Amino acid sequence: MNQARIHLIVSIEGLTLVTYTDRHGCHFEVIDSEGAVHQNGRTFASPQAAEDEGRRWVKSVD
Repeated sequence: MNQARIHLIVSIEGLTLVTYTDRHGCHFEVIDSEGAVHQNGRTFASPQAAEDEGRRWVKSVD
């Protein structure tokens, strides 16, 4: 079974940032106000690194 662990769910400027770890590593996804999920596709070394990049991504779509 492929279990994931969620590390963070936070709303930033109308977007929801989710960071999580699965068997491949740490990731982030962003959910917009329409419910669409935007995946970065990268794997990060730590939950903090995924969060930092996710926050940068959210700021870049202003």
